[in-house]
Amino acid sequence: SGKGAKGFLSGGKESGGSVAEIPAPAPAPTREVKAKQVIAATVETPIGFSESVIENFVQETLTSAITQFATQGEIKPVVYVQPSVAGEDTRLIGIEAGFDSPTANEQCKQFLRTFAADHKALAVIILAEKKSVAYPQVWKDKTKTEWPFENSEQGIFMQLDAFSIGKTGKGTERKIWFIPTGTSKNSKPREQVELDIEKFQIFPKLLRPDEE
Repeated sequence: SGKGAKGFLSGGKESGGSVAEIPAPAPAPTREVKAKQVIAATVETPIGFSESVIENFVQETLTSAITQFATQGEIKPVVYVQPSVAGEDTRLIGIEAGFDSPTANEQCKQFLRTFAADHKALAVIILAEKKSVAYPQVWKDKTKTEWPFENSEQGIFMQLDAFSIGKTGKGTERKIWFIPTGTSKNSKPREQVELDIEKFQIFPKLLRPDEE
């Protein structure tokens, strides 16, 4: 049979088919100052999401991503899940194999949809380095306006799926950003660039209010 959801998870412990949750990375003390400088330069521009809860979730995730990249030099594909219940901790799910192939991406999508529904997620954020995405390579066959980077540019995709707040009828808001990190090993993250979610999504919609 094909690879089940369990095969997409990395880090943490697994028991009884539960999700493998991985702790947020601890900054390396020797490079802490550098990480803060990178964060200050990169996170200064507001995301522009109006709902404060979602905006804070996006900013905290972005800061975590920049911190990890600045201190460790890489980010493994991971999903942050924001619970809808106040006081619950954000969940982290490693999905290292989720971009290996069309089949892997589809199976991972189904797993994440189920997990988000079961845990009544308010929002989810997917982080994946461009070099980790064998499928879908959404940057290919794009115009310079759509993808304003060289093919050799590395970086981090950050996709948000969130329930709309305060609207009549449930809906979802979706955005995706690319955080360029340069072409050399020692490059620093630069300011995030928002892309067209319909053309650059690395997962289809994960939150489905009306059982779409």
